[in-house]
Amino acid sequence: TAARREERAAKAQVQTLEAALAAAEAAAEAARATSAYSAEAMDNEEAPLAAAMPRPAAGGEDVSVLYDRIETLEKRCAALQRKLSAQVLSTAGQAGGGQSHPIWLPWVVSKLGPRAGAFSVLVFSVPDKALRNFTQRLLKHNVGLWIFYVHLLLLYTMAASCGLFSFTDPSSPVEALNKQMSQAGVG
Repeated sequence: TAARREERAAKAQVQTLEAALAAAEAAAEAARATSAYSAEAMDNEEAPLAAAMPRPAAGGEDVSVLYDRIETLEKRCAALQRKLSAQVLSTAGQAGGGQSHPIWLPWVVSKLGPRAGAFSVLVFSVPDKALRNFTQRLLKHNVGLWIFYVHLLLLYTMAASCGLFSFTDPSSPVEALNKQMSQAGVG
């Protein structure tokens, strides 16, 4: 009857929340090494969804126990989600300009998930750190800095000379096609 349906719906909701909690706990377990989050803080969190759910007027003790379990699971899930979000943003590394994480991280997390976001930050931070260290070493030593600038000047000079001193070979097949197209009025 109606009480039975409510009980089945509550059990299904408990199973869904337990699955979400298991996923959140697995993600939090990965982040646990760097985070100092206490169990008391998780128990003191409020779960707005459980409070908004209507309690059954009839149906007995089993449904009431299930709703209590749902409320507890929602509190833990919300606390773990906040913990995970805070941990991803705090460990993202310096991206420059005073940012604590790359500007594209929220997009990656929203499209691909938190694991892909953490992996992309790792892939970003390794070369970023190496390049920043290289730049700092150049700035400390004037000779290295001047060698770097001369190196850039030579590269740009070589690239510009390729465009200036290139000539077209009239016997090349590309030039023959260009000539035919210009005579036909296409190009």
